Amino acid sequence: MAQGFSFKLDPKALRKLARGRGVKAVLTDRVSKVQKAAQDLAPVDTGAYRDGIEGEVEKTQDGFVGRVIATHFTSAWIEFGTARTRAHAPLRRAAESVFGNTQNDEGAR
Repeated sequence: MAQGFSFKLDPKALRKLARGRGVKAVLTDRVSKVQKAAQDLAPVDTGAYRDGIEGEVEKTQDGFVGRVIATHFTSAWIEFGTARTRAHAPLRRAAESVFGNTQNDEGAR
């Protein structure tokens, strides 16, 4: 017979952990890496799209949330492509370079 153990997670402790300085530090580091990678991968004409890629870490009621966003009005076209241009996907590619594949096996590319 297999031996094992069981445990119960304390929701209060998990919330406290999610709001800790260590989580914020790691998340800030990862956001910075994704932002830099996205800027390096961004197509450059005038530099406005590249310069509009921003990273932020915000504290919410559930803990910290990190985001990397592109604010230029052409961002969706550059990320996803159009009927006439291919997708460059610098945000997705940057996230994958830091975190690995961001889509499950069934996800479309």
